[in-house]
Amino acid sequence: MIYFLVLFFLIILIMIFDIGGRKQGRNFFYKLTGIIFVLIAGLRWKVGGDSLIYQNVFENNLAPIYDFKSNFIILLDWNVGFTGLMSICKTVVDEFWFFQFIQAIIVNIVLFKFFRKYTDYIFTAVFLYGYFYFFNYNMEILREVLAICIFLFVYKFLEEKKLAKFYIGICIAMLFHTSASILLLFPLLKQLKLNVFGIGILLSLFIVLMTSVALFPVILDFLSFSENTSSKIAFYSSREFSFFGTVYNFLCFVGFPAFLYYFNKINKIDNKFDVLVFPYFFIALLLVAVPGFGRFINYFGPFLIVYFANTICFVMRSKRLVNVRMLLCSIFFFFPMYYKTVYYFSEIQGGFSGNVYKRYEGWLPYSSVFDKEEDDRRLDIHSGTLSRE
Repeated sequence: MIYFLVLFFLIILIMIFDIGGRKQGRNFFYKLTGIIFVLIAGLRWKVGGDSLIYQNVFENNLAPIYDFKSNFIILLDWNVGFTGLMSICKTVVDEFWFFQFIQAIIVNIVLFKFFRKYTDYIFTAVFLYGYFYFFNYNMEILREVLAICIFLFVYKFLEEKKLAKFYIGICIAMLFHTSASILLLFPLLKQLKLNVFGIGILLSLFIVLMTSVALFPVILDFLSFSENTSSKIAFYSSREFSFFGTVYNFLCFVGFPAFLYYFNKINKIDNKFDVLVFPYFFIALLLVAVPGFGRFINYFGPFLIVYFANTICFVMRSKRLVNVRMLLCSIFFFFPMYYKTVYYFSEIQGGFSGNVYKRYEGWLPYSSVFDKEEDDRRLDIHSGTLSRE
């Protein structure tokens, strides 16, 4: 229930500040919203998916920072930056809630500062973040989201062509999650544009990749940046591939964003992220061809949120589009809302019992560190599983 109350609260703030244009109280309510997000994420108790696995390792296997060498086994699967951060937190307070509270502070401060910097429609951005990415960023991909935060911090260097600083930042991000290695390609990919030549390259890549993976599955090893990444890509790809899934992913991750991109271009909406256009469609086509590459889309999440928020608020405030306002907003919201809602209601099997649950049961009901209630369904969903980050 707490999640719905926050989203409803944000809708009110959108109407008052983003659509209505009111300035008084705007900063106060934005900071208040940030605090609410930190408290919900930081004070949860065994809510989420992979975070339960991290909690189990934290409580039973992780050593404090003064005995960091004892974490060797953990470092084989996790990265030194993330393991080090957890180890430092355990040294200060030997309870997992403290680490996840620090994590929530870092993630949400970075994201809220990013939204404020790149969009005037901050509450719309936070609403989209709350619905589409809050659970994933705060309760699932705890390692990767720290790499994403570092990417947001060094993104300005990519824009300013200060590539040495950008590469240093990405190398630091890789200490938290190896998937950040894909970002090393961005300075090269950003040189290409979404014109006839660029689209031709993307389509050729897509056809070659689809054909190659179908005929020679071992090619996944060459497309990954490490053995660990390779195994994860192979796992997700074998689990998710189907013809319907390919078409569905194409519509959601390529077709709809392309429509949104050209709508922005025609209406001359300044969304500030031109250097990421080609890299995004490059990764999106990789996702369509090989579903295991889907996790790389996580790095575009904050940029997509800003892009979408700017588009929606432009439509809502444009006098020229007043007659088609509701139609356009309905079209814009349909694909992302449908995709995410289907995801939340998709089925997942319990680890030991074999019982089938809805994915949203990983986050509902909410429990805090103050009551420490444990949900049997959520524990069953993730019992016996290994981290798939």
